[in-house]
Amino acid sequence: MRPIAVAAFLAALAARAGAAETAPPWLAEALRAGSTREKLEPYGAPGLAVTYTTPFLRVARLANQAFRKGGALRAEEVEARAWDPELRIVVGVLPVAAGEGPAGMADPKSIRLVLGAGEVKASRMERSTASQSVSAGGGAPRQVSGGLLRAVFPVPGPAPTSGELEIRYTLKRNGREEEIVRTVPLDFRKTRW
Repeated sequence: MRPIAVAAFLAALAARAGAAETAPPWLAEALRAGSTREKLEPYGAPGLAVTYTTPFLRVARLANQAFRKGGALRAEEVEARAWDPELRIVVGVLPVAAGEGPAGMADPKSIRLVLGAGEVKASRMERSTASQSVSAGGGAPRQVSGGLLRAVFPVPGPAPTSGELEIRYTLKRNGREEEIVRTVPLDFRKTRW
């Protein structure tokens, strides 16, 4: 590489690193929002075992944890990783009913994030098995062991106003696999990016 190209590349990296460390203008508001005794949970999708966090909510939840322990989180104590412009998602099993009782649990297989006309690719996606509390058909929650899917979607640029998650599940029954697709609309004006 030419010395000028190397210098330009290093300058771009330094500017990018500096931008990542610059606190967002909403940081103080998120710290205030988290200063409550009530536990702040991640956002959820009605009817599905899907939770997600946005940069604002992650900072507010950190402040909430500190507040509930009797402390106060200061802006300079918040790591830049908390406000990374990304959507972090956790998807649990999907109870599937057949007739009178549950037919089984469908494990999450993949997640797509669509913002506007384009798809955002996940920077990380990992599967694991975990104990989860689920309720099928309005019944009392029960503990089951099943697939858990975690994904992180980078969303650089201005905050999105809306989007959609497409989640694909796999249900195994009667020796066959069945794919189930669910969509989750996201409105970041209600959930705060």
